[in-house]
Amino acid sequence: MAWPISEQGIRNLRLYKYSGDDQSLVVKYVLRDFWNWLLTFFPLWLAPNLITAVGFSCVMAGYFAFVTSVPNFTEDGPTWLYFFLPVMIFTYQILDNLDGRQARRTGTSSPLGELFDHACDSLYATFSLATTIHIFGLDIFQSFVAYYLMAVIPFYVSHWEEYYAGVLVLGKFVNPTEAQLLQCVGFLFVGILGRSACSEDVELPFGYGVWPRGTLFVFCSYFLVAYFVFSSMLVVFRNIREKTGTKHDWHNMSPGQSLLLFMPIIYLFVTLVAWFKLSPTQVLENHPHLCFALSGLLFSSMLNRMMVDRMTKIPTVLFPWQPLVPLLGAIPAYYGHPDEDILYALLVAMSLFYLYFAVAIINQLCDALKIRCFRIPYKTYLKPKK
Repeated sequence: MAWPISEQGIRNLRLYKYSGDDQSLVVKYVLRDFWNWLLTFFPLWLAPNLITAVGFSCVMAGYFAFVTSVPNFTEDGPTWLYFFLPVMIFTYQILDNLDGRQARRTGTSSPLGELFDHACDSLYATFSLATTIHIFGLDIFQSFVAYYLMAVIPFYVSHWEEYYAGVLVLGKFVNPTEAQLLQCVGFLFVGILGRSACSEDVELPFGYGVWPRGTLFVFCSYFLVAYFVFSSMLVVFRNIREKTGTKHDWHNMSPGQSLLLFMPIIYLFVTLVAWFKLSPTQVLENHPHLCFALSGLLFSSMLNRMMVDRMTKIPTVLFPWQPLVPLLGAIPAYYGHPDEDILYALLVAMSLFYLYFAVAIINQLCDALKIRCFRIPYKTYLKPKK
């Protein structure tokens, strides 16, 4: 097996130190005490990564229920679905915040735990947030664009910022916790009033016309995403200016390099949209869930590579191969060839690659750190850190 991490990267793991700053006001004043109280019910032998895996299984359970209940993405789902999904999301949120607390409680924090957690989070961006776009009543292409701009780009940018700043900052208002709670509220809103409530027209002041409520919400969200991306760029450029030439400049930072590392997420969007627009068989309209899943796997695998390189202090590749994959569908589509089989083949290939990469990374980090992924050694949890 070809290992994803080089020998130098393994040696650099000794320099690893997680740094995060969750500034969420909801977490600070409401949820933190609730999570700490729930943690007391977890046994010390329960591995943090196992908590993460159980939480992610809730995401996949919700996604499976959504796919089977709403096969075409744009039709209305059964009422029970809009009550089931927020339960899965809220459960995931709880477990996603308890895994790190359990790791610190048992003294088992590790680079593997951080990567495992963030990899699951990156898949959450597709398998949960894409379902949320469904409630706004957009057509399938608008839904894909909204999913990409509201979920994929902000998630990528937050880790792009961490790659240069060395710390993952979750803001007071633009925060995953608030986003997940808004998801829950949105699903409950639709469950009670019906999905048609998001399609009702809203008259704007100052003669700006009439917009459907869901479309208006998505459009306003784009301005929030633009602000988030702009503020992250300022953080990145400031860190580059402060760290260039110091011992922290392990990735040979420059403003131009940082923009090159930002661009792959744009390239991926362009190639995906080109394929979907050129497709003679309308793969996005006829197979929306497969298209969302493929884009999610491409995005997540590209991001995972950057996260691994950041933790091992190895300069990451500026031109990853993932944005080129949709061209395997776009080029035949341009010449009018059927592309449904290409979609199936690429999804299978990406699923196998993702599984290989995950297993290889877990095995390599477990061997290097002398740990197990889903089990805590008896001596560790017998004497937990206070």
